[in-house]
Amino acid sequence: MQLLQLEHFGKTLRLEASMAGWQQLYWGDQIVSQITASESAQGKTLHQFELLQQANGEEGATPQTIQCSLDVNVIWQPFEIAYVFNVDGQLVKQG
Repeated sequence: MQLLQLEHFGKTLRLEASMAGWQQLYWGDQIVSQITASESAQGKTLHQFELLQQANGEEGATPQTIQCSLDVNVIWQPFEIAYVFNVDGQLVKQG
């Protein structure tokens, strides 16, 4: 089930999860973080991943590594989700 969809850096950040506890975080079509099913199928989880971004307009420039994190709190009954998305330690979106 898709829980969250955010647009950033020209791609879609999408979180899919199940009540069994697994979560998969996609950046575009690529999985960037995954949490396997566990006894605690709800509550707080943290997804951390890196993106490479090419410097704008600079041919031959070394891509920059960007540190990203998505902190998610999921409650299934009644359904509730809260999230905080950070890029390089700076708050980008929350809800």
